[in-house]
Formats: sequence, structure tokens, C-alpha cells
Amino acid sequence: MTLIRRCAELIDIHETADNAWAATGPVHSRTEFIAWAPSLWHALAQGRKSMNGRGFLVLKGTHVEQSEDGVAQLISLFISTAFGTPTRTDKKLQRFAWPVRYESTGYRSPTFSQTMAEAAFHTDSQYLDEPERYFGLFCVASDVQGKGTNFLVSRSRIVEKLNESHPAALQALKSPFPFRVPAVFTAGASDEDVEVVWAPIISEGLIRFRRDTIMAALALPGVAVGDNQLAAIHALEQAISEAPSLTHHLEPGEAIIVDNHLMLHARSPFSDSKRLLYRVRMKEQNSGTNTEQGGLADPGQKPWDIMEDLR
Repeated sequence: MTLIRRCAELIDIHETADNAWAATGPVHSRTEFIAWAPSLWHALAQGRKSMNGRGFLVLKGTHVEQSEDGVAQLISLFISTAFGTPTRTDKKLQRFAWPVRYESTGYRSPTFSQTMAEAAFHTDSQYLDEPERYFGLFCVASDVQGKGTNFLVSRSRIVEKLNESHPAALQALKSPFPFRVPAVFTAGASDEDVEVVWAPIISEGLIRFRRDTIMAALALPGVAVGDNQLAAIHALEQAISEAPSLTHHLEPGEAIIVDNHLMLHARSPFSDSKRLLYRVRMKEQNSGTNTEQGGLADPGQKPWDIMEDLR
């Protein structure tokens, strides 16, 4: 039984990826994945360890671009279990694999993943009390090089820049800021729903930032921060622009897994409305979870070396 065949079977039984994933459950899904593809599981676990020093991992040959919609989503979810426990992305439809593509919505302020516009540097789910530790972007269809390209910058480099030039701003960024939940992620998935979370931008082991959700919160009656905090946002953006960043253009079949606590990410604008990624957000697994089972792969093997085993 291969992972892709198993995903196709689950879709035949449950019709949608969300139904299949909810019925299977994260613990059982992880156990099954280890049983079906032990070499791949072990390589992914090794890849997760390698993220500790750089905050991201690029996978190749995931086959999501060759699979039907539901199967592609399930492949993304199963692979993600090697890094954490996939969470539901939105409160209304409660999807696990969120489609990142252009959507003509009626929202006054659609979220980044629904537009073709530039996505400025931000933290995923920065509006949650506890943002997920990891997220993955699985590419089904991409635009040409330079359009829809991803950028990453690390928390440590940003903090270095702030310490050098704006130490007072760094302190201010450790105080609470308001983040308004984008309409599509509110309980009613409506512009009229107002949900705000207060949290520091910089805290121990975590950077949490997205300028537009902060500004949307500050536009609400009764929501305000001090002038020093507004100045700190400006200093932060300057530090982000000066910090060295990594660039990666996802091609069909590739995926990038990112440590959402230690990296900010951004995206250049694109023009191809067929561009499609699936995003999966993952809570960190409990420390007791054994991610080293199924060790049949060469310890030096990279995840992308054996992705062909999916079939």
C-alpha cells in the first residue's frame, strides 16, 4: 500500500479530504503513514531535525501536482504529520488543507492567500492566542519565476538589526499589540465579525507580525496603542527590509515547510489565476510523540531523495 493509493482510497470512502482526515484522526494517520512509508517518514523526521538550524525545509517530488484535488490535499496532510499535528484553518468550513489561490470574494479585506497581490512579511495565524509552530506550502501549480515567489527572514536576524539600531523599539515590541482576525477566519466568516487578539510581536522564541491585521484592529473604536509602539512597528519594518532574506520559487510538486515561530514569510505578486498551493498549519507534537519510528532509510538520505516512494 503506497501513500498515494491510500489517499485515493480514503477519498473514495469519505468523498472529501476534510472528511477523511477528521475520520482518520491525527494519531492514527501518523501511525498509518509510518506503516505505509517508513523510509519516507524517517527521512522527513531527519529533515525536521535539520530545520533547527535554518527554520525551513524544501521538499521535492511530492506528486501533489499529479493528483486529483482531494488526494493532493491528503498527501499534503500526511506529509505534514512528520512535522506536527495539522489544524483546522478556518472556523466556518473547518478545512485542514487551505487552498492558496486567487478567489473573487466579497470581503472588504480578503486575506493574503485569496489575492494575487504582494503578501508582506508576516506570521501565519498571528491572530491566534498560540500560532501554530509550523506551516507547509504544497505547490500544485505555479506562476513563472519571480511571480508568486516566496521570501523568508529569520527572527534572530531581525532582532540583531533592532538591537543595533532601535533597542528601545525592540523593548516596545515586547508589549501587547492588537491583531484583528481576517474576516474569512472569524466564526461567521463575515466582515461584520470583529475578533481581536492582543499579543507581543517579539517574545521568547516567537515573532508574531502582520501589519495589516494590526492596523485593522487599531481602526476599531476603543483600540489603541502608544506612540512608542507605533514607532516600533516602523522600526521593525526597517529591520525586516535590512535583514538578509532567503528566496525560493516553488515549482509544481515542491513543498516548503517553515518554522512559523522563528521565520517571517512573504510573497511577490503573481498574475496567473491558476496558481494553486495547499497550506497546512501544524501544532508542535507533544514531546512524547515518537517521530523516529520506521527507520528504514539511510540516515543521510534527504526527504526529496525518496519522495518517489509515494507511489
